[in-house]
Amino acid sequence: MTLLTKDTPRDYELGEVNAHLIAAGTRIYEGAAVGMDGEGYARSLQKGDRFLGFCEQQVAFEEGNRHVRVKAAGKITLSLSNVTLGDVGKAVFADGENSFTLTSDQNSFMGRVYRRESEGVAIVAFDATLASLDQT
Repeated sequence: MTLLTKDTPRDYELGEVNAHLIAAGTRIYEGAAVGMDGEGYARSLQKGDRFLGFCEQQVAFEEGNRHVRVKAAGKITLSLSNVTLGDVGKAVFADGENSFTLTSDQNSFMGRVYRRESEGVAIVAFDATLASLDQT
């Protein structure tokens, strides 16, 4: 084991924010669910993509602008049809950049119902680092 003998500043990243490369011709709007395509690039989430988070600010591939900054973990208010009080804790899936459901059906797991806010609206706890691990 190596012990420190002096201060050792380290580079840290915020745990809830991440940045991913986007491919040429890509545009992602603020608030869109972001997924990873088959080549590893970020894009507006499509059914079955690995969930990466939610876009913090609209981005389009241009010279010097090749990353999308995403909120990778937190709680978010989402439209979620037919959500009930009994759905708290259930898995939430995305089948597009702005479409969320309680049905897996090859959709992208992105979090769990944290609270039912009102009819058709829920607070969803999401974490992109865990999304690829737990899909039940």
